[in-house]
Amino acid sequence: GQAAAAAATPKLEIRARGGGRGGNHVPGLTEAVIAGGMAQIRELMARAHANRAVGSHDMNEHSSRSHAIILVQVEGENTRDGNKVSARLNLIDLAGSERIAKTDAKGDRLKEAQAINSSLSALGDVIAALGAKGGGGASHVPFRNSKLTHLLQDSLSGDSKVMMFVNVSPAEYNITETLCSLNFAARCRNVKLKKGQDTAIVQKCKQKIQQLENELQALRGGGETKS
Repeated sequence: GQAAAAAATPKLEIRARGGGRGGNHVPGLTEAVIAGGMAQIRELMARAHANRAVGSHDMNEHSSRSHAIILVQVEGENTRDGNKVSARLNLIDLAGSERIAKTDAKGDRLKEAQAINSSLSALGDVIAALGAKGGGGASHVPFRNSKLTHLLQDSLSGDSKVMMFVNVSPAEYNITETLCSLNFAARCRNVKLKKGQDTAIVQKCKQKIQQLENELQALRGGGETKS
């Protein structure tokens, strides 16, 4: 399916790529350094929202026809030892799953609905695989089956922390969609992400190893030990 990344960039084709240590990314997006506080954040979000695909159908006059992902990169530096740390916050608004028979979607709206449902189905497969993996089941997680899940791989892997809110309709007319959404939420609760190594501990271990290597080198060469 199509994943519309929320960034202050004109509409572009989404092509998720592996980004090494920085995680998956989309070429061509605009990055902005936040220096103007909330006013700048609101302005950027408004520009990003304008890039989202929206359309009308029989159930919603202003239906989101795309997913939105807002990427917030936070970086910090320890003023005492100079160590730098970084983290990324992904804020994601998924387009709703819709039954084509109810929306009476045609043409472009039909293609969009099919793409949305396909990407949400891929997300469901990823959640199911993650749940099975945590219980000793499947080892392969199909992140690359969809651009959406490819972009969300960092958020659903390792020691990431995830909060998911599922919106449902109280109307009896939407009982099928509501049950599907609740079942999806129940599967999400089964996912247990593995906690990674604490970065501070890892850093101290690396420093200790370097110190020992310096001492060993000094002993071999008869020189002074480097601190």
